[in-house]
Amino acid sequence: MKTYIKERPIPFSSDMVRALLQGWKTQTSRTRGLERFNGWPDWKIPLGEDAWELCHFTEEEPGIWRAVFQDPRGECPPGLDPVVKCPYGKPGERLWVREPWLDRSVLRRRQAMFLPRCASRILLEITDIEVRKLKSITAEEARAEGIEAIFYDEETSATGWKNYLEPESMCIRARDSFFTLWDRLHGAGEAEKDPWVWMIKFKVLEVKTK
Repeated sequence: MKTYIKERPIPFSSDMVRALLQGWKTQTSRTRGLERFNGWPDWKIPLGEDAWELCHFTEEEPGIWRAVFQDPRGECPPGLDPVVKCPYGKPGERLWVREPWLDRSVLRRRQAMFLPRCASRILLEITDIEVRKLKSITAEEARAEGIEAIFYDEETSATGWKNYLEPESMCIRARDSFFTLWDRLHGAGEAEKDPWVWMIKFKVLEVKTK
């Protein structure tokens, strides 16, 4: 009996598709599904000497996470559901890549979100998922996000990374390059807000040739 493995779509920009094809990108960070935790007016609402503070997420079962608060009563803010399901799945499941494409029926470029499954050429398998603050990303993880190295000194191993907001300059640290990429994709100053994100690690299963 054939085992069914769930597949879900995930969009990538042209730069990140190139990084996937080059083997640079093995991780992606996303906020989808975490909006209610990132959009709360103020987690530290004073209640006498008490305050709610979202500390971390724990995985209750594969793909299902619970927000954990630092609160003497062990509660969460009223009206907030602390349980969230990862919209991208769980380890072992797959993601098919949506990318910007040419719709030949109308001869125009279309956004990645409109790419049909039959036209997708890249298939990924999720290997790990965490829920973390964006700025907790390490240098190694930032490199795994697919940022581009534009300078390398063989003698010193010094590396310069692409600045996605100011292409005429470069970043000395990989994390700074990733934060410029985040701001280009999500808006100026968004990385500094340090949102909760799904940090999804994956491997490329398939790349179809045209």
